[in-house]
Parts: sequence; C-alpha cells; structure tokens
Amino acid sequence: DNIGNIFGTDESVVATISIENSDTVSKDIDISWQTRNQKDNAVTDSGTASITVDGNSEKKVTIDIDCDLYGLYNLKTTTSWDGGETSDSLNFSKVMLLIEIFKKFSGNLWRVTLGISKKLENVR
Repeated sequence: DNIGNIFGTDESVVATISIENSDTVSKDIDISWQTRNQKDNAVTDSGTASITVDGNSEKKVTIDIDCDLYGLYNLKTTTSWDGGETSDSLNFSKVMLLIEIFKKFSGNLWRVTLGISKKLENVR
C-alpha cells in the first residue's frame, strides 16, 4: 500500500481487487483491467482473469501492472458475473525518487558547480 498511490522506480506496481459474494451460491466472476497513461491516454497494460467465488465468501485477485515509465496512470477494472457488472478506476503515478534524481544528475551538477567556482576565482 503506497501513500497517495505513488511508486518509485524500484517498486512494483501491484493492485489487489477484493470480490465479496454475499449470495449463498458460488459465482463465476470475470475481471478485466486496463492501464492508460494520462499523458496521451495510450493503453500501457491490460489483462483478464476468471475466478469462482464461493457463497458468503471473499476472494482477492492480485494484478502486477507493467509500468516502467515515469508518469501518471489510470487503472480501470471491470468485474462481471451472471446478472451484473461493476467498474472502478484508480489513479497512480510512477516517479523518480529524489535520491535517484541526485544520483542521475550529480555528475552534471558537480561540473556546473566547478564551472561557477572557476569563474568566481577569476573575478577580482
């Protein structure tokens, strides 16, 4: 569970769908999901699963979302059964963490700092 649904580059994006069957008989459930990049609305991942949920019980389905690029995403899930269907959506983001930004650009920042220091040394 990530606070604010924010995932770093080293974290897997995993969603869990909980399905509760309050009927006394088992139900066959079809689940589909689709992830879209909010930048251009392109589909970045999708999938399906079929399960059976016993009467008066709950079952959880875990989805590993393929998400390697930084950005904002929307996960839409649709759950259907004989006689019904429901959809839900959730926003999440994949970000570069501050320490990763520092590591990536530290060489460039160091060179810039040296360049500025050299200019300051020459001003008298």
